Amino acid sequence: FAYLHVAPDPELAQAMLAREVIGIGYETVGDEHGGLPLLKPMSMIAGRLAITVGAWGLQLVNGGKGTLLSGGPGVPPGRVLVLGAGNAGSHATHVAVGLGADVTVLDIDALRLDFLKKNYADGIKTAQATQANIAAEIRTTDLIVGAILNPGNLAAKILTRAMLRTMEPGSVLVDVCIDQGGLSETSRPSSHSKPFYTDEGVVHYCVGNMPSAVARSATLALANATLPYVQMLANHGLAGACAIEPGLAHGVQIYRGHISHPHIARDLSLPHTPLARLLGQTNP
Repeated sequence: FAYLHVAPDPELAQAMLAREVIGIGYETVGDEHGGLPLLKPMSMIAGRLAITVGAWGLQLVNGGKGTLLSGGPGVPPGRVLVLGAGNAGSHATHVAVGLGADVTVLDIDALRLDFLKKNYADGIKTAQATQANIAAEIRTTDLIVGAILNPGNLAAKILTRAMLRTMEPGSVLVDVCIDQGGLSETSRPSSHSKPFYTDEGVVHYCVGNMPSAVARSATLALANATLPYVQMLANHGLAGACAIEPGLAHGVQIYRGHISHPHIARDLSLPHTPLARLLGQTNP
C-alpha cells in the first residue's frame, strides 16, 4: 500500500505480478466525490515546490536565463505557464501569483479554469489546453509547470522537441508528471542530487517524488491522509475495507498475479481482470 506508479515501470509491474503481491496505489484510491484523497496532499506539495525549484532553475548557475519571477521596480515579472488546473496546478498557480509572476493556466476543464479565474481575477490568464494554445504560449514563457494528471496512466507527451526549440534558451520546464513518465518528449528522470539537465536549450527539472525534498512536511501530510485506510485494511482485510470505503477498490492495481486496474493493464499491454471477479464478489 504505497505510491506504485507501475504504468511507466514494466519491470516493477512484472516483479509484483511474479511475487503475487497485492498492490494498492495511493495515486488511484478514489472518494465519493471523484477525487484522489491520497494523491491530494502530495500534489499540493509538488505544485508549491514546482515554482520554488523553477525559480531556482532560472538562475544562471543552473543554466537558466537569469530571470527573477517576481520582477521588481522597472523590471517585468517572469512569465509562468501552468499546464493543468488540478490540485498540483492550482497550488503552483497560488505560489506563482503570490510571487507576482505573470501567470497563465491552461486546461481542458472549463470549470477548473473558471474556479481559478474567480479566485485570482486579473492575477492570472486562462485558456483551453489545445496544442495550438500551448505552442503559442511557450514561445514567451520563462517557466513551464507540467501538472496534467491522468490517474494510473502514462502521461501524454503534449510537449514535443520542436515546441521546446521555440522557447528562449535558459527557460525552465518543471515536469511534475515525471512519475507517470513525463509530459515532454525531452523528459527523463533526474534526481535530488542532480536535479537539472538541459535539452533543446531548456533547463529541465524532472525529479520523481518531489515532496521527499521536504520530507517532514510531506510525511505529516501523507500520514494524516493514509492512516484511516491502513486501519481499515488492518481491521477488516481488503474485501472488508473496500466494502466500507468503495473508493479503495480503485486503488487496487495488482492482485495476486493479475492486473486489476484497467488503465494500467492497457498501458502495460497486459490482460485486465476486474477486482470484483478476483475477490469473488459482485461489488467489492
